[in-house]
Amino acid sequence: LVTKKAPSERLIQLDLKGDYNYLMKSPKQYDVAVRYGERFFNDVLWIQLQGNSESKIRSREFTSYGYGTVDNQPLPSWGTYDPSAYDNDYNINQFTVRFTDEKRKRSGGQAILDLNTPDDGLVKLTGVYSETGSNIMTYERRYPAGSGGYDYNYQSSDQTIATLNGSLQGKNNLLGWTVDWNVAYAQSKLENPFG
Repeated sequence: LVTKKAPSERLIQLDLKGDYNYLMKSPKQYDVAVRYGERFFNDVLWIQLQGNSESKIRSREFTSYGYGTVDNQPLPSWGTYDPSAYDNDYNINQFTVRFTDEKRKRSGGQAILDLNTPDDGLVKLTGVYSETGSNIMTYERRYPAGSGGYDYNYQSSDQTIATLNGSLQGKNNLLGWTVDWNVAYAQSKLENPFG
């Protein structure tokens, strides 16, 4: 992964966004991002910092139908007959209604330090962290054909996924050779207490 270098002039940027979810009648959604970049010591050291936080409502409704054939009378084994009297009928044999209430949050950050070396090379230290959490509640009713009732299903899920990535890389000139090198570390973690 090759990231951008810091801008030639100081950069401070803030982005704010808000959303309204019509299904849940809720304005409780946001997206915030902050970015800072600057060069120091006559462009020898470059620093970039970024952070973000987001909360979204991903709720949804779902309806499905199942169909099956219902045979009319059997075809006669001999003689003439009217084919329209023996057509199959299609009936709904299952009906499902599902509502999912989902709230999702994301956050993360990134830090990059670029250092120009005396051999006209570069050393770069990069760290990236991201986290996504979901809280999901699912309510479902299933109406099987001929049962006179329905099945009720309920499911709760609370899940968090976090990743951490870091690298130290460089491009240096040594004894007439150009050397590209990189050392990287990555870690991911999943928490799913009800899974």
